[in-house]
Amino acid sequence: RVPPKNDQTVVFPSRNEGVRLYRTMLLKALLPAIFPQLMHLIVFGELMLEMEPAFIEMRCPSASSWVDVVRCDSLEEYSGPARISAGVIVFALFVFCNIVVSTSFVRRFELITDYPPWRDNKIVIWALVIGVLITIVYVILAVDEAASGSQLPWYFYALSVLIPLPCLVWNEWCKREEAKQERRADKLRRLQFETRLGAWSPR
Repeated sequence: RVPPKNDQTVVFPSRNEGVRLYRTMLLKALLPAIFPQLMHLIVFGELMLEMEPAFIEMRCPSASSWVDVVRCDSLEEYSGPARISAGVIVFALFVFCNIVVSTSFVRRFELITDYPPWRDNKIVIWALVIGVLITIVYVILAVDEAASGSQLPWYFYALSVLIPLPCLVWNEWCKREEAKQERRADKLRRLQFETRLGAWSPR
């Protein structure tokens, strides 16, 4: 029986395969997790200034910007509507970032610039649009009534749009490393197939 050609179930793990796998997973998840946390500082600080001016005046009288609010130790135990709304907005930003980055996961070893995931399947575009719309509806329904988009500075919206881009580029870079290992495994599979085929060939 002739062995199957380029059998994808045949793998050739390297010496540090497990370490490389977990390192890649960590690197891919790192930026989408860090950026929203940094944005939380801006959102929470601005919402506190707009929604809780009396509370800020009492606990942090010298606070005049979101930087001062974040540095104020008296707000560590605060759990009012400003913190809840900030958490909702930042969670939505985290979801939006992952929705955009997920386009890089459709094809594991091919870059988006080489093979866009929506080239063969237009459903990918609709899935992205629906995901973003659901996220927007979630924010509208979950934030406090006193919170509004006008309370956040313009650079928050600019950063919200730009943040997924470095995350996407980062994932594409990680994909290059994975593709390098896959090309190595593909060459070894071809070599193994040719060796076995030669062994099965009639003399």
